[in-house]
Amino acid sequence: MTKDKISFSLLCSIIATGMLSFTGVLVETALNVAFPTLIREFKVTTDQVQWMTTIVLLIVAIIVPLSSYLKKRFAGKVVFCLGMLFFIAGTLVEIFSPKFALLLLGRALQGVGVGIGLPLMFNTILDQVPKSKIGTMMGLGTMFIATAPALGPTFGGIVTQYLGWRYIFIIVLPFLLLALIAGLLTLKQVTPLRRDTFNFEEYIFLALMIVGFIFGFTNLASRQFLSFYVGGSWLLSLIFAILWFKTAKQSKNPLLNPKLFQNKSFLAQLTAYSLIQFIALAVSFALPNYIQLVNHESTSLTGFLILPGALTNALIALFAGRILDLKGPRFPILTGLIIATFFLLLTGILGMHLTNFQVALLYALYLIGNALCFGPLMTSGLTELDPHDQAQGNAAYNSIQQSAGAVGTALASVIIALFQQRSQFSCAYNTAAGFSTLYYVLAGIALFCFLLAVKNVRKR
Repeated sequence: MTKDKISFSLLCSIIATGMLSFTGVLVETALNVAFPTLIREFKVTTDQVQWMTTIVLLIVAIIVPLSSYLKKRFAGKVVFCLGMLFFIAGTLVEIFSPKFALLLLGRALQGVGVGIGLPLMFNTILDQVPKSKIGTMMGLGTMFIATAPALGPTFGGIVTQYLGWRYIFIIVLPFLLLALIAGLLTLKQVTPLRRDTFNFEEYIFLALMIVGFIFGFTNLASRQFLSFYVGGSWLLSLIFAILWFKTAKQSKNPLLNPKLFQNKSFLAQLTAYSLIQFIALAVSFALPNYIQLVNHESTSLTGFLILPGALTNALIALFAGRILDLKGPRFPILTGLIIATFFLLLTGILGMHLTNFQVALLYALYLIGNALCFGPLMTSGLTELDPHDQAQGNAAYNSIQQSAGAVGTALASVIIALFQQRSQFSCAYNTAAGFSTLYYVLAGIALFCFLLAVKNVRKR
């Protein structure tokens, strides 16, 4: 076997760890379609059912910062098994739950599993894949994350309509068990373990900083800016950020070393990566609203219109990693940002009058650009760090991904809601106007990412 060849065992371990991330996002996006059914069955409000998503977002954000410590302290197989058992336990709770409160408990357990599994997949790639193949395998990991939201709405819609929402969890359970067996058989420990002390104070400050930041944005569309739920959450987040920074700076073994952010190239690419995720989540919120409120189409058709673009995104993500291996990160990142910026701007220009075909086509073309730059920005940014710092860098990328998603969704909902409040025009016209304005803003953000990448991404 040549040193650059990826063994079947390693490939299986990457797929097994990726199943946690894939299933987590698949279930989340599938459940979004089932929300009206859950509201009727459990007699809850729209705000209450939204916690099915929010609680996972918050739990994942809390767990991900632990990943660098878990990697140093425990064998990868132990961490993987723990994450899988949490997710499977949550899935079983969802299947048999008679009350909404127990549904939330099940989602929280699944959030713990996803928070453990998401960094583990990328850590496995960084530790065991030969350098000449890292781009391709990071592309495979990105494809896992990108494929799930492509399949989720369609999967959730069909299953909920014909079998019932509980079958969303029943169907994924056998795949989780297969992944658990595959991971236990193939995962290997290649880095030495260390018994570092765990800094509880730093972790609490870091977790509360992230939770406050996300909680504020998730309430931005439904609460007043100066309320505790928004402004108060952000103020607390800022206070905890200062406390975390001071504590981590004095720690000998910080969970997330503030010195990482002194690396300008890493920081710039992390910023661009978070903004690309921010754009993607804003688009994924706005597009279904346009299809249903402007073009007056059904939920099921909405899923099918989104599906081709999302599958294209997943496929291109794999090729983007291969292009990075062959040509370096600069080519796929800059090319992707140019494509994404152009089609975001074009969608904004045409946004007042789009047919279903045009919506699906422009979305797919934008996602080609998104896929070309998203994974390579993570790969390129992490390779700017020393190998012993890459686990912490991975935790930073995965934490910022959760936060950026919450911010993107909040911005999209606020802009569209502001336009929908205008009484002199119809809801369809106002939604289209808000949609168009949002895309102009997103195109400007994508252009800023391009300028960051031009200055900070290396050719090799």
